[in-house]
Amino acid sequence: MKRTISICLLLLCVLSSSAQIQRNFLGFTLGESTKEQVYNELVKQNFDVWGDPNFDTYVVNDHIPFAGYIWTTLSVSFYNNRLYNITFIDGDSTTEALIDKFIQINQSLNKKYIDYLISDATTVKHYEDSDTHIMLQCDYSSISSKVQLSLTYAYMPLLKLKKSQEEDEL
Repeated sequence: MKRTISICLLLLCVLSSSAQIQRNFLGFTLGESTKEQVYNELVKQNFDVWGDPNFDTYVVNDHIPFAGYIWTTLSVSFYNNRLYNITFIDGDSTTEALIDKFIQINQSLNKKYIDYLISDATTVKHYEDSDTHIMLQCDYSSISSKVQLSLTYAYMPLLKLKKSQEEDEL
């Protein structure tokens, strides 16, 4: 009986640990990597990084490979010197190509994270586990006057801390 319970607990631990939303991207980790580590890793990968080290966001405008696709912009944001948000953006493809890409990525996310789907609107999808939030969005950008696709991963503990501090300022 003890052995059966032990095996069940082990299986439960293995299944729950493998089902978490990923937090590792391009050589850095949400919630752990520092601004310096992210900057150095991006430079090491030959990306031209824009952003003042005194600010909390770096931007890369290049051909960024991720998840089998090429993205035109990468934005990484920090709170308390830790990476809390990473956004991949494609705004250069045709509208039809962006919609196809949105559908394909949505299907891939559903295969991997369907248990974490929390909002399933037509052009915006949200997935969330205890630590990580994913937002896949295809919408019209008033800035570029074009349709753009974005895929965002956010580390919830730091995001909540940041929002709490901002609200305390009111």
